[in-house]
Amino acid sequence: MKRIIVILLVSLFLYNCNGNNKNVINESGTIEATEVVISSQVAGKVLNILEDEGAKVNAGDTILVIDKESLELQHKQAVAVRDMAKAQYDLLVKGARKEDIAQAEEGLKQAEANFNLAKINKERMENLFKGQAITKNQYD
Repeated sequence: MKRIIVILLVSLFLYNCNGNNKNVINESGTIEATEVVISSQVAGKVLNILEDEGAKVNAGDTILVIDKESLELQHKQAVAVRDMAKAQYDLLVKGARKEDIAQAEEGLKQAEANFNLAKINKERMENLFKGQAITKNQYD
């Protein structure tokens, strides 16, 4: 009986060691990634590629150079907008200059003169229409 048990254990051991186990893969070779996603913090035209395909790189390494001209233009535009807003703010805080006040007063006087002239013309047209000297189309 002991002999049968030993034969069964040896047979079971040999069966498991013969490579027919489908849960284990035993191979040798090199694993190569075929696709890696690389992204930058900004979009732009690639000016220069610094690393060759397959080169070892670390996180944070510069792999390529992107044209920064459009970013510089956006920055200059943002600075100009900020400076303009600051100037407007300063003008509001400090008050208008005497020249600005005089110009605004002259504009107001001109607007009042135009309003008075329009009012006079309207009254004249009403009187002409009432006296039937002009047509309804001319009055409108």
